[in-house]
Amino acid sequence: MRTQKIVTVLCLLLNTVLGALLGIDYGQEFTKAVLVAPGVPFEVILTPDSKRKDNSMMAIKENSKGEIERYYGSSASSVCIRNPETCLNHLKSLIGVSIDDVSTIDYKKYHSGAEMVPSKNNRNTVAFKLGSSVYPVEEILAMSLDDIKSRAEDHLKHAVPGSYSVISDAVITVPTFFTQSQRLALKDAAEISGLKVVGLVDDGISVAVNYASSRQFNGDKQYHMIYDMGAGSLQATLVSISSSDDGGIVIDVEAIAYDKSLGGQLFTQSVYDILLQKFLSEHPSFSESDFNKNSKSMSKLWQAAEKAKTILSANTDTRVSVESLYNDIDFRATIARDEFEDYNAEHVHRITAPIIEALSHPLNGNLTSPFPLTSLSSVILTGGSTRVPMVKKHLESLLGSELIAKNVNADESAVFGSTLRGVTLSQMFKAKQMTVNERSVYDYCLKVGSSEINVFPVGTPLATKKVVELENVDSENQLTIGLYENGQLFASHEVTDLKKSIKSLTQEGKECSNINYEATVELSESRLLSLTRLQAKCADEAEYLPPVDTESEDTKSENSTTSETIEKPNKKLFYPVTIPTQLKSVHVKPMGSSTKVSSSLKIKELNKKDAVKRSIEELKNQLESKLYRVRSYLEDEEVVEKGPASQVEALSTLVAENLEWLDYDSDDASAKDIREKLNSVSDSVAFIKSYIDLNDVTFDNNLFTTIYNTTLNSMQNVQELMLNMSEDALSLMQQYEKEGLDFAKESQKIKIKSPPLSDKELDNLFNTVTEKLEHVRMLTEKDTISDLPREELFKLYQELQNYSSRFEAIMASLEDVHSQRINRLTDKLRKHIERVSNEALKAALKEAKRQQEEEKSHEQNEGEEQSSASTSHTNEDIEEPSESPKVQTSHDEL
Repeated sequence: MRTQKIVTVLCLLLNTVLGALLGIDYGQEFTKAVLVAPGVPFEVILTPDSKRKDNSMMAIKENSKGEIERYYGSSASSVCIRNPETCLNHLKSLIGVSIDDVSTIDYKKYHSGAEMVPSKNNRNTVAFKLGSSVYPVEEILAMSLDDIKSRAEDHLKHAVPGSYSVISDAVITVPTFFTQSQRLALKDAAEISGLKVVGLVDDGISVAVNYASSRQFNGDKQYHMIYDMGAGSLQATLVSISSSDDGGIVIDVEAIAYDKSLGGQLFTQSVYDILLQKFLSEHPSFSESDFNKNSKSMSKLWQAAEKAKTILSANTDTRVSVESLYNDIDFRATIARDEFEDYNAEHVHRITAPIIEALSHPLNGNLTSPFPLTSLSSVILTGGSTRVPMVKKHLESLLGSELIAKNVNADESAVFGSTLRGVTLSQMFKAKQMTVNERSVYDYCLKVGSSEINVFPVGTPLATKKVVELENVDSENQLTIGLYENGQLFASHEVTDLKKSIKSLTQEGKECSNINYEATVELSESRLLSLTRLQAKCADEAEYLPPVDTESEDTKSENSTTSETIEKPNKKLFYPVTIPTQLKSVHVKPMGSSTKVSSSLKIKELNKKDAVKRSIEELKNQLESKLYRVRSYLEDEEVVEKGPASQVEALSTLVAENLEWLDYDSDDASAKDIREKLNSVSDSVAFIKSYIDLNDVTFDNNLFTTIYNTTLNSMQNVQELMLNMSEDALSLMQQYEKEGLDFAKESQKIKIKSPPLSDKELDNLFNTVTEKLEHVRMLTEKDTISDLPREELFKLYQELQNYSSRFEAIMASLEDVHSQRINRLTDKLRKHIERVSNEALKAALKEAKRQQEEEKSHEQNEGEEQSSASTSHTNEDIEEPSESPKVQTSHDEL
């Protein structure tokens, strides 16, 4: 509780920005998730049945119609008992491993239900055949992650109504020993589900971050051992925790050791084996191989073993009872804790081995080896299997009870810690400074031919980049760079045309006799290795200078002295060449982009179908609930005494028919079918309630005369409005025609929500109501109303009331639609008239301007002619006499 409170306070101190981060602790047996978002408490996302953790399990069924049905978590458990061939659990050990891996072989021994097959596209990974479809293990995991994301988004939507409730970023816990292929498979699954992985956080680091976030560290460096035993594996992580100068926290990973297969699942298997041997000893005619062929029997016994293991953690013995375990034979047996511990005696040394190994082989060279137990501040236990008495006993025998910390939530510390670590990695939120210095537990090497380079040895800090020179690159045209993890080749970078790639270093006039190759390699925060760049450089007497800028002749002459200083004859200029490579995975191949897109689309389509199914199931539940309420209502004393007998009987029959329909005939029902049944029942109930409410009302001539007039007036008001609408439209149409506009065409362009009824439907309604009113008028004139049964009179009264209300609704709708249409058409006409007027005004102004320019031009021409005439008189003595009349004539014409 203390940890949760401090974590909540820490969350409140976050300076938030837009975004949300989902932390997921995906375990072999159980999965937990935590959401961080503005305005949302930092808390675990609950399962559909309000639990804080869910089974890491799902079931995929294919019904007789070929439709896919998916079940998650605890809801999948019951399906697994009835249909073990649909069950998919304990998948963590199968992520990113080959179909022939030892973990795959072990898995088949205790999971004979779902059919395991190789994945497509020669990826050499695991897939499952369920019905007519094949699902890669990454796709199955993606479905589970998608289900978690969906629940988190629903939580966000309800916590912050109206906010952006799409979650796209996630951080996922991962065991230290997970390889490159396993880590990439996790990322592929997340990507398929629509999540971007901001970090894969080591299980032990997650717990250390959670522990450190809730405590103060002022003084000497403290050393803590994180002992994490879950369902599938065991890890021991030695960390040091101290305070930084800026008041933050520094966590250093000092050592890590692990056991890949020791955990709760191994203990369950041991209980399973004990119980199976007890059953076979009671029935010697059955063999173990025969029993293992029956997946339903195996599933039943496994669940019984899981339950017995849990009880043995609290009691010294337990009684196991399984009905119809095999061949319709019931099985009952008692198993004792001593029996369980004796069976697991060969594994006892493995319980403490990782602690001893971690203390003996520190990753940090500054730490003494072996690191003394007495220097530990505490050993923090996490993981559900640390509750097993045998585990507790052997830990205490090594550590003593005082050293074991008992104030950490063993189930949730990892998911809270990984989420806090994700906050730092994503930088989506600002939080208290916490530096985590992680180190690699594997060697990472590059190999070129016979040359091997240990780029990142064991103990290398993560988030490291290094440039290494490749040796012994031969002169052949093909280059292969192998990427090795812990001595195992997992991928290679290939260059198929090396000569073409380095052509700029060997072309004529720039021969390079000695070429060096450099590779830039990165080890990310998630411990993913990548070769990010391969370069070739000339290593003989070449000058690597920037390109020479073109200068003017003047500038060159001014800088002649400088040029002479840097001149280096007989040397060529070579520039580094980046060589493109092709990445190829070896042995186990990750999913390709097109495959991931296909899987993502498949999940989205299944989600849509599931949403429709959920909607139909909700409607069925609503109908069933309503039917039972109505059946109870019909048995009410007041309904029996005062209700309309025929309607009560009809509704009672309808309820019985619908309940039977839900039980036997509703499998193929559509949402429309169910809504119609709901409405039919609701209308009948409303009729009966109204009848009882008007039990004291006298249905006489006065009452029907009043309702007659009310209904008639309502109908006439609608008819009058329709006439006014026609007149308004006709008047506006005439104005449109006057302006030369097409009224019908402009009217069609206006998109307004249609009235509730078309003209034809209104005419039919008018005729129906007119007939009904005529019938009432005759009854009142002849004074024969009292001769009719009360139930019939009530029905007639209700009809007229409904018609009156309906006409009022139609009236309001018509007025609204008509007002909007007329206003828009009028506005269009006004704008048209304004536009025409503006264009006419512009034309008039343009014409006036033109005339003004012409007059101005005319005046200028007259002035020029007068000046020309004056010049002619001055030069009379030198011009020929015959020219004067011509000049004069020309002037007069102008």
